[in-house]
Amino acid sequence: RPGGCSGMAGDSQRRLHDKHYAESKGILWEAYSSLCGPCPAPDNMELISGNLVVGIGQKHNKTGAQVALRWLVQQGIPVIPKSMNPAHLKS
Repeated sequence: RPGGCSGMAGDSQRRLHDKHYAESKGILWEAYSSLCGPCPAPDNMELISGNLVVGIGQKHNKTGAQVALRWLVQQGIPVIPKSMNPAHLKS
């Protein structure tokens, strides 16, 4: 089919991004690059300094990144954030 995935490769790619499918097969869904590190600008900062997460964070004295990571944890998704900054790791 033009412009889309077809066959097994297409199905397997969709399944890689399907949390419910992974869980139904006993696969633990994990947050990879949970703050969108490899995303192109300007989306790469949305989960750190975007209006939504910053607004929620201000109400709870938290950073945008803390709000985004907390949401993942509340969804039951294990989070392994990466940072070279000791202050970021501590927060």
